[in-house]
Amino acid sequence: MLWVDGENWLGSESTTRWAGVYRNCWKYCTNNCRIVDMNVWFNKFDKDTGYRGGAATNMVEEFEECGLSKNTMYTIRATKVSLASLVPSVAGF
Repeated sequence: MLWVDGENWLGSESTTRWAGVYRNCWKYCTNNCRIVDMNVWFNKFDKDTGYRGGAATNMVEEFEECGLSKNTMYTIRATKVSLASLVPSVAGF
């Protein structure tokens, strides 16, 4: 336990209140990351966005621009989508 000026710091009312704020912030951030990641891989996969590298107009061209194969792209897609789908269970939703 951490003690500050004779008071149990971890169990104080202020700490408990801020723990809830941090927890909600964590949920908000992880949920946003999950939604943005899924949006990129499913809704904007074949669309031009302002964030593509080089002259790429879709995800396949972007990976080719970086010198990566389609197999690499699909492996990264599967990994990121799988991990993004696990975020709610890991974050405590």
